[in-house]
This record gives sequence, structure tokens and C-alpha cells, in this order.
Amino acid sequence: MKRIDEVPDDASSLWLCPGDLLIQRANALEHVGATAIFDGPVKTFIYPDLMMRVRFDDPRLTRLMWYRLNSKSTRQYFRENATGTAGNMPKISGKTLKNMVVAIPPAEMWDAVLAFLENAFARADRMEAEAAHARALIDRLEAALLARAFRGELVPQDPADEPASALLARIRATRAAAPKARRGRKAKENA
Repeated sequence: MKRIDEVPDDASSLWLCPGDLLIQRANALEHVGATAIFDGPVKTFIYPDLMMRVRFDDPRLTRLMWYRLNSKSTRQYFRENATGTAGNMPKISGKTLKNMVVAIPPAEMWDAVLAFLENAFARADRMEAEAAHARALIDRLEAALLARAFRGELVPQDPADEPASALLARIRATRAAAPKARRGRKAKENA
């Protein structure tokens, strides 16, 4: 978000309206063509030169186009048709957008298609949340398992085994009795 000191005229075409489809015209290659639907207040924001705005009469068509423009194949199309070199920001043009072929279902099917898409994405979001929860549980399980292992609680203990404290004391004594290795330049030259 950037602030400007000038306020456009109320009749300006730059004002964003709820439901406007915004397309990232210029950005890093992986973000070129990213699309969002504006849902902010009327006559509060304008869209910048690095974005394109598309306005449809029917909000269902806006949502259908949002799904299509954010699809893997369309994002690939935008990346392949972006102009610019590695030294500057890749861009897509209005012409690139207009040349894109989009299959639109008949209007009487829009509600059913949107319901299907929204259901599928809601299911995917739930699965992603469940996977994140499972990863968190696995991390906690791993930590608990390691803690139990270090306490010796994973297998039955042999009463004849010496305690860990005795083993550690023996290791310290062995290290203390061992000759110290020489450090520094002379030690390396003599080696």
C-alpha cells in the first residue's frame, strides 16, 4: 500500500470498487499475474500502475475468473509471456491478458461450478490444516520420544547396568588422564 497526497476526482476511473479483479502486472516472475478480488470500501483506494483492474457486471463471473487466473496453467502462461530481463521486473501487458483463451461455462452453470470449486478449495484448506496439525503432533511426539529415550524409559532396564552418572564419571576421568593435544601453529608444524 502506498499513500499519495493528491485525491483523484470522485468520477475518476482509478477508484477501486468492491468486486474489482486486480491482476499483478509487474513483480518477481513467480508473482506476475497473481490475482485478487478487492473487497475494501468504495472510493478509498486506487489501483497502482503495477496492477491491472478488470470489472465484471456479475460477481459470479468475477469469482470464476479469479479461480481461472490463479490456476497453475494460467500462472504458467503469465510467466511464459512476461517481458523483461533478469535485471528488471518482469511484466505482463493488457494485450497478454486479452490474448489468453479462457473457457467460460454457460451462465446457467455458474452457480454449480462455483459451488463445486468453493467446496473443493474448502476441502483442500481443511486437509492442509489437518496436515499442519499432524506435523505439529509429530514434532511433539518426536520430542517426547527422545525425552523418554534419554531417561531410559523405552526399554526395560537391566538392574545390573551401571547408572549413567557412573559412565559419565568414568568418561570424565579418562579424558582428564589423557595427554592434552598441543594447539597452535607449532603443533601443526611438528605434526
